[in-house]
Amino acid sequence: MKNKPTYQELEDELKTLKAKDNSQSILDIAGVIFIGIDTEGNINLANKKACEILGYSENEILGKNWFDNFLSEETKLKVQTISKKILSGENDNSKYFENYILTKSGEERLIHWHNTPILDKNNKIIGHLSSGEDITERRKAKDELIKQNKAYEILNTEYKKQNTELKNANKKADEIGTHLKNENTRFQKTLDTIDAVIYVADIETYELLYLNELGKKNTGNKIGQKCYIALQKGQTSPCAFCTNHLLLDENNKPKKVHVWEFQNTITGKWYQCRDQAIPWTDGRLVRIEIATDITEIKELELQLKEQNEEYYALNEKYKAQNIDLQNSKIEIAKSNEKYRIVADYAYDWEYWINPNGDFIYVSPSCERITGYTPEEFYKDNKLMFKIIHPDDLHILENHKHSKDVEKKPIEFRIITKSKKTEWIGHVCTSIIDKDNKHRGIRGSNRLISKRKKTERELILSNAKYKNIINNLNDVFYRADATGKVTMASPSCLNLFGYSNLDEVIGQNINILYPNSNERAKFVSILTKTGYVKNYRTCLLKKDGTKIFVETTASIIQDSEGNYAGVEGIVRDITDRKLAEKALTESENKLRESNAEKDKFFSIIAHDLKSPFNSILGFSDLLVNNFEEYDTKTQKEFIGYIDTSAKNTYKLLENLLLWSRSQRGNLNFIYEKENLYLLLTETINILKPAAINKGIQINVDFLQNIYVIADKNSLSTIFRNLINNAIKFTPNKGKILINAETITNHDNKEFIKITIIDNGVGIAKEKLSKLFTITGETSTKGTNGEVGTGLGLILCKEFVVKNGGEIWVESEVGKGSKFIFTIPKA
Repeated sequence: MKNKPTYQELEDELKTLKAKDNSQSILDIAGVIFIGIDTEGNINLANKKACEILGYSENEILGKNWFDNFLSEETKLKVQTISKKILSGENDNSKYFENYILTKSGEERLIHWHNTPILDKNNKIIGHLSSGEDITERRKAKDELIKQNKAYEILNTEYKKQNTELKNANKKADEIGTHLKNENTRFQKTLDTIDAVIYVADIETYELLYLNELGKKNTGNKIGQKCYIALQKGQTSPCAFCTNHLLLDENNKPKKVHVWEFQNTITGKWYQCRDQAIPWTDGRLVRIEIATDITEIKELELQLKEQNEEYYALNEKYKAQNIDLQNSKIEIAKSNEKYRIVADYAYDWEYWINPNGDFIYVSPSCERITGYTPEEFYKDNKLMFKIIHPDDLHILENHKHSKDVEKKPIEFRIITKSKKTEWIGHVCTSIIDKDNKHRGIRGSNRLISKRKKTERELILSNAKYKNIINNLNDVFYRADATGKVTMASPSCLNLFGYSNLDEVIGQNINILYPNSNERAKFVSILTKTGYVKNYRTCLLKKDGTKIFVETTASIIQDSEGNYAGVEGIVRDITDRKLAEKALTESENKLRESNAEKDKFFSIIAHDLKSPFNSILGFSDLLVNNFEEYDTKTQKEFIGYIDTSAKNTYKLLENLLLWSRSQRGNLNFIYEKENLYLLLTETINILKPAAINKGIQINVDFLQNIYVIADKNSLSTIFRNLINNAIKFTPNKGKILINAETITNHDNKEFIKITIIDNGVGIAKEKLSKLFTITGETSTKGTNGEVGTGLGLILCKEFVVKNGGEIWVESEVGKGSKFIFTIPKA
């Protein structure tokens, strides 16, 4: 006996096979499943066929435990027991077995396994390699064939009853031979009715000996030709995939059915082929092939109905001819074996009920679904009603059969023998023979518990999903490839100002964009990357109001991977955007304020330094050289010190006011004030300076003009502006002050005050800098008067505090006009 291959030998063999075809490994070419399992039950090898049947990718399978992930609980223990036997080295029937596996979709597939232990270099078993053939469809057909067998058993019972009436059997041998010949012809006709291509070919010569009608329809009547020429396109020699060498054992004895799949080069259709070597009528071995079209799944029900009519016709013929029942039994057994090929594919619980309500056939699948055997249904024709869930009994009762009506499918629950509740999908139809006589009911029950569970979970999931969507603060939406909105959460009504979703669903999403180019830009980015996070843009509400939003979205693809639309979340960030803008503006203002203060302190440092230099210089001369100067010179020096001290005091006074204003420590009390009286008080304070230069100050307005203002700040405005006018007006000059009522664009009344001098005037390039802090020092007056550098800045700030505006008009050599407004009382 040949030793089992070691792991290294298997690996070397695989490497050799892979070298023959660089594009695909031999395991992936194989039409069967290959699964490698280690001693712990973990998967370390899975070929393409395994991935295809299980519905997972290779990465999803490798490393997973075979028993925990791909077997049902009822199958798991049985398969583990067999696996342990293989791993222990027992040489028994564990080499071949069948069991159901679970696919990714939850479907159960029946696999026929061949198991080989895997040995390491020390001949120690380190796992086993299992090759499996998917025989799910074959088993379904087998179950259907069992139904046929049961029907024939009923016929056999009838034939036995007639056995005593059979006489002179030997005299009728010729009749029996004739009948068998006729039955062979009839069987061939029956094969012609099967929805599969069936042909017989000589194993040695490849001559086509038989081809059923479907095969002739596909390729023409090619009986007598070589099978590879007749059934394939452009083939001149035996096909590379020919199965002849797989059908006989080493003793040239027929082996079991070989099942495989291929695509025919003439029809272009895919077939599942069942090949077997059988003796032909002349004794030679031939290959019979049944090729079932698996391009589209065919309805089995019509086929069964046609076969049912054949059974009744066959029964009538046997009765009429009174042939030898024993010989007929042999022929029927042969036919049953052939029909079993079709019945092997039945998977659902099938049954037939005669007109009396008794079961004449129940498929073995009933035990898998209900726990009850077919024999238990034969003994109790009410068993089917007994296992119906009490709450669903009315469904089946309302579904009572009629010989004239084919009922619609129904669904109900049953209680299995193990007291487990399962869902059943039920369909049935009346069986009518060729004489239009009612022969009973044919029914089919399918286990749909997993589907019902999935439906319930889907309903709960949809409800949960809908609840989440309906309670979102942000807006969830979907739009198709054209931009049409197909879904939107209720929150969009509040965000965009619509009254109901009908105003949104079906509309093009471009109505929300102020600029269609912005939408095109967004879609372009999305289609390139597949996903966009926190994309900021501006959208429109129903009333045209602009809002700022942040969008996170991803594309939707169709089944072919093409762009089919977009779905995403839209968040209103208008408040955040405004806050960011306000923060930016505040930062800019703070930055400007700091810059102005830096300039201001630079100016103050310069303006303070100048008078102190004068005070210190002249006081130093007096202290150190007082006796050297005459009285006139001493008085002159003291005058300079006095002037500098007064200017410094004015600077400090203005600085104090400005500082308090900047810190918000000035209390502005707005009251009704008489403009004329307030102005007169200020002029009286400044009158000595005007008299000293021979300047005349005239006030040209009525004495009963009233304003709403803070008295102290308004006095400061007058004092600084009139002081400047005196300073820049030459000796013997004139200053005119007038006031008038004006109305602004809001129809609010103001008093406009104008202070006019005929002094030196101001250059145009300096006008824009008068009310701002700059690096320039104040200009000296006509008699060399020195300013503080803060007067006009305080004037502007205090005018604004009082609700007015200030500006200047000037021309060099002709004088200036300082104008400001104060709210009228």
